[in-house]
Amino acid sequence: MYQIKRLAMALVLGALGSQGLAQPKVGPSLAVAANFSQGWRPDILDGTATIPVMDFRDTVHWNVVEKANGRFDYRSWRAAFPGILRARGLDMSLFVNAFHPAYDGGDTAHTEAAVAAFGNYAARTVAQYPNIRSVEVGNEFNGNDFVSGPVRTPDLEARAGYYVALLKTVYTQVKAVNPDIRIVGGGAHSIPVGYLAMTYDKGAAAYTDALALHTYDTPPEHLIRQINVLRRLPEAASNPIEITEFGTLDVNNAPGFLLRNYCQMALSGVDRAVWYPMHPRGDGLVPVVDDTGAPTKTGLAYKFAQSEFAGLPVKAFNPDPFTYGCLFNQRKLVIWGEPRTLRVSPALSAFTGTGLALDQDELALSATEPLIFLSEHPIDLTRDLYFAPQTLYADSYHQLEFPLTGSAPDQTDWQNSILFDGTERPFQTMPGQERQGVPWVPYLGHSDFPDLRLTAEFLVPTQKDGKDVTVVQSYTAPQSGPVAIDAQWKVSGKSEDGIRLTISLNETPVTERTITDKLHIKDRHILLEKGDNLRFMIGPNGTPWGDYTEHRIRLSGEISSHSGVLTAE
Repeated sequence: MYQIKRLAMALVLGALGSQGLAQPKVGPSLAVAANFSQGWRPDILDGTATIPVMDFRDTVHWNVVEKANGRFDYRSWRAAFPGILRARGLDMSLFVNAFHPAYDGGDTAHTEAAVAAFGNYAARTVAQYPNIRSVEVGNEFNGNDFVSGPVRTPDLEARAGYYVALLKTVYTQVKAVNPDIRIVGGGAHSIPVGYLAMTYDKGAAAYTDALALHTYDTPPEHLIRQINVLRRLPEAASNPIEITEFGTLDVNNAPGFLLRNYCQMALSGVDRAVWYPMHPRGDGLVPVVDDTGAPTKTGLAYKFAQSEFAGLPVKAFNPDPFTYGCLFNQRKLVIWGEPRTLRVSPALSAFTGTGLALDQDELALSATEPLIFLSEHPIDLTRDLYFAPQTLYADSYHQLEFPLTGSAPDQTDWQNSILFDGTERPFQTMPGQERQGVPWVPYLGHSDFPDLRLTAEFLVPTQKDGKDVTVVQSYTAPQSGPVAIDAQWKVSGKSEDGIRLTISLNETPVTERTITDKLHIKDRHILLEKGDNLRFMIGPNGTPWGDYTEHRIRLSGEISSHSGVLTAE
């Protein structure tokens, strides 16, 4: 049985990792997820040279190189491309998937003979190509897209055992060929702390030089928070992390998305970041070069990050909960956040994320497109930047945190809590994929209410013993004055009867509504006295079935001329 007590203890104690890595944090090296194993494209490779891309993640398929008679042959163009990269002075990482038609009926290797043969294939490929610097074992092994047969079991603990057997054989056989090769374990989609804890319980740490994550389900602003939960596991406290796939479908915001992630990865101790994909794959994800090999705007952002930030020491710059920044080598600043204008000293040069120079007289923060400031001298963050006043008081997206289980919540103006049977209690940090049917990233929930969810982007209320389990989000006014409300909820079409919203002031209901589709409260304000408590409560509307709800609550001091007062209904 999965050792839930061990994981709970790790989340209570926070391990060593909640305090950060011991080694200095620097800008991670950059790589791209290539697809040369599916089709050799010299024109695409030539295009990446203009950025330049120096590190590629790809595979040499097991069934391509090991023939039916057990002999290995690397002459096929699908297997020979690492040698072509080497001839150009380029490195690569090899990811290996464990299926071959000659073993275990073509399903993911799980018998002793097939597992040993899988390790042999990885070791032979590393010996064949000295420019392979690391081997990543498994590709999203915690999902169902790249596993088959008995390994595709919904029993996560059993799957973790299958994975560790594959990891061990690759580690042992590859290290025998080249002890300097980095073995990258985990092979995980998202940041599934619960599932990864199961692999550690099976001994994965002994066969892992670094941990691979694909952070598609994590917004950039929450990457540090989720990785800090992972680092509460003792085995992950100081383990190097590689983000071996990250990317976006949003063409317009992709360059900024790359840089926001890059900054947060640097501050999380990630030492290698692999953008997916290199060139168009037909899946809509934004590449670094187009199908002619020409760099995209995202490729220009990649180039800017690589040339200006990679390998440089970094520290965080967060002047408030709604603004994010990275200061590299004291002289290079990446910054974004909720919109407001700013001025900078003449010593700073301003750029877009793609490297275009900006007029210093027209600068404003964006939530999606970072500003870049470069200086020949150390940047004084208190004197070289002048921000317009922050008018945002609270934001449910930015202010979701993961408390150490059992500890009192931090005393801030914004709080999340649970209301059940007339009693309010704190949320617990849940690790993510600790069982089937839960998010694959850390989230807020409670062991007494297994179906309860709260993340920065969605929430799910529930019931227990016929009584509502309500999500409560509250703001305690630190000063007197009017507060503008901009709040929205969107209920899943699968909800049986919608959700129930109650907004209260000091325990007195101000408004109550049933939401069966979506609701946006905007241009409404409420006058608060210092110490007043404004609460937003979401509970089931009769039944909890399908009550997945996207949410965002923003409170600010900006009262528009046409704003009305929120009143009881």
